[in-house]
Amino acid sequence: MELLQTPFPTSSAISANQLARMLGGAGFDSARDIEASPSIAGRTAMLLLPIRYFDPDWKEEEKPWVIGRKPFGSIAIANSDARS
Repeated sequence: MELLQTPFPTSSAISANQLARMLGGAGFDSARDIEASPSIAGRTAMLLLPIRYFDPDWKEEEKPWVIGRKPFGSIAIANSDARS
């Protein structure tokens, strides 16, 4: 319940802080290396489906969920977030 009630900017900051603590020793810099921070709790669908009032009419190759399922170096999105 706490996660669902946490405002998006707060959950993004918490995630960035956790990543910095876990990966900082290997050169990770959250300010430099995080371009966007989706929140998992109840917001994942925004990555998979366009919201017609807010999202532009992307070309297929520009859709965030198409871009997001492509591996980035050794990083890949798994499970339902990468579904086609």
